[in-house]
Amino acid sequence: MFTFSVSDSFYRFNCQSGISFDSGIHGVTKMLILPYGNKQLTNICECAYKTLDKDLKKVVIYSPTNDDISEHLDLLNDREVIVKTCSEDINPNIIENDTALVILTTLSRGFNYNDARDIDSFTAGNIEENKINKDITFEEFSAFEVLPLLLGYASDKGYSFIRLELANSADFNTNFASTLGYGAWMLYEGSSAGYVKKYYSDTVIDFVKFNLKNNMHIACSECFNFPEVFNQEFKIIISLEKDGFVRGVSGSFKTREKLFKALVKRSFGVAFSDNRFAPVQPDEIDRLKINVVLLENNLMNSVLIES
Repeated sequence: MFTFSVSDSFYRFNCQSGISFDSGIHGVTKMLILPYGNKQLTNICECAYKTLDKDLKKVVIYSPTNDDISEHLDLLNDREVIVKTCSEDINPNIIENDTALVILTTLSRGFNYNDARDIDSFTAGNIEENKINKDITFEEFSAFEVLPLLLGYASDKGYSFIRLELANSADFNTNFASTLGYGAWMLYEGSSAGYVKKYYSDTVIDFVKFNLKNNMHIACSECFNFPEVFNQEFKIIISLEKDGFVRGVSGSFKTREKLFKALVKRSFGVAFSDNRFAPVQPDEIDRLKINVVLLENNLMNSVLIES
């Protein structure tokens, strides 16, 4: 049963469906970008550090300053830690040896809440797409001097940065006029679409089926306990099959959308907006085969998730 209301510019709903999602952090990494100077985000740092390759006993931390990183040192007390400032030369290739790399940074600084969220979303999008463009600058990112090197390394290797958190200081206090932005990412040795398929295929299929059964076309990420990677953007196509025949198709390989929004929008579209087919009926949903194609930048990077 659903009730819809408008609140704080978001469409929200309450559900008693019993649906739940695994919001844990999965995978193994050798490189992390983590928040600097916000103790409310210590929990996400602790979870992120658990993904560091256990064979890497040495960790190099690059920080804006050597101050206020005691919680990071405490979380890494089983490894040899070397602390450097972000102004020092950085070599991402150190992770090819026996060393993990951690970048501590803030995102936007001193902007009002809404502007900061826009700036941080822009920075996050470029990190997650490995965008290296001379017209794009990251001066609001306190580790901006090293970010192009990290993105270049990831792009050359075919790796991806997976979002673990994107937050703002106003989420923890009442100062909306002058804020600090924070983000957390792990380096994944593969594509973001491949990461979603490997760790969250069941989540994707369950959510599509959930949307089909409830005729949903509006949702926000706060309504579900999604893993943060569902706030990353992908190009997506959803198709349905019944008895070996196509039952509906919806999506686009031109437009990138947040994954959770795309799953809601395309699930509704594939069930009710493909004019070649009659609307999907409730009694046939459990007999449908669900196919979700996620695409990042080109068809070579597409993955298929299927029920």
